[in-house]
Amino acid sequence: MTGDSSRAIHAIMSSPQSVLRKSKLTLPSRVVLAGVIATIYILACCCPALRLDHYYPGSNTPQSSETWYGWTALFLFWLGILVGSVAWLANFVLGLTVVFLLSGLRWASLICSTLALLLSLDFFPLFSAKIPADEGGVGQAVLQPPEIGVWLWFASIAAAFMAAWVLFLAPREGVQGVQGVQGVGERESQRVDPPPQT
Repeated sequence: MTGDSSRAIHAIMSSPQSVLRKSKLTLPSRVVLAGVIATIYILACCCPALRLDHYYPGSNTPQSSETWYGWTALFLFWLGILVGSVAWLANFVLGLTVVFLLSGLRWASLICSTLALLLSLDFFPLFSAKIPADEGGVGQAVLQPPEIGVWLWFASIAAAFMAAWVLFLAPREGVQGVQGVQGVGERESQRVDPPPQT
């Protein structure tokens, strides 16, 4: 390896711009993306989300039913973990995605948004789960087709996933600096040293 190449590589490795972790997407742009996600999520919390029909032994018709708004599901749907669903955990991962998005962390945003999307899909097995309708476990609650709040919740997670890709595909910090150092190295390698004096 020539001395010029060694100096160029050393300059690349020692430059702080060589760490290609953060996106160069501006903070106002990231705030707009986070605002879209938050708006959809808040709308999901304000809309009807889940409807549960309560069935009891000896009757094939529901004795009662209840509708949960999104904010109720947010605070109570952790109980789904008791019947084997981890979809509720997607809310925490979605929050982390927004934090990483605002920070401009490309890989962290993409990984968290993908994980949130996968966790949210565990919502659908609840339609076949045995959910107790009362504290004694006598009745059974049957989850009905999702209301608009659930679909808005999925939309907020999908928006976070797309925003993470926008952040990921945006130009990255350090690329221009690396190219500039490489250009310097090429110019130095093309430089002709003067002949030694006799």
